[in-house]
Amino acid sequence: MAFGIGAAATSIWAVTAFAPITRGPAIPHHVAVLSEAPDPAPSGTLGLSGLRSFGDFYGLSILSPSPGTIGPRSSRCLIVMKTADYQDSASDVRGPVNFSCSAGRFPATVVMSVEADAPTELRAIFRTGTALQFVLDGSRVGVFTDR
Repeated sequence: MAFGIGAAATSIWAVTAFAPITRGPAIPHHVAVLSEAPDPAPSGTLGLSGLRSFGDFYGLSILSPSPGTIGPRSSRCLIVMKTADYQDSASDVRGPVNFSCSAGRFPATVVMSVEADAPTELRAIFRTGTALQFVLDGSRVGVFTDR
């Protein structure tokens, strides 16, 4: 059997200029490193299993569930929420929950703004409108601001 191509192959080239996309502040301000607490969060917290706690950050609870609990099987996830909005033994939360899961080489990263309804302790340190970024890095969480 013989195969042939009836039309000549052509190539089309285009030149396009792309403006670079910035990833945020040129130099984000690193404000804290939160270490994993020696004791895990109580079983059943938020209805999740295997929650690791990174403690309280000025009225915010920082948690990370077992891989695959709330995201893809191999991803690590990070949860940031007001400590006052949940109880250790409860599976529900009375306020917003911010979370993110890793994807490939990108770590779980939660970004949020300090707003008027933020915990008093947080607003005492960071003024309203300050952006906070929480980045999961193994057994620790880096905290950054845009100011």
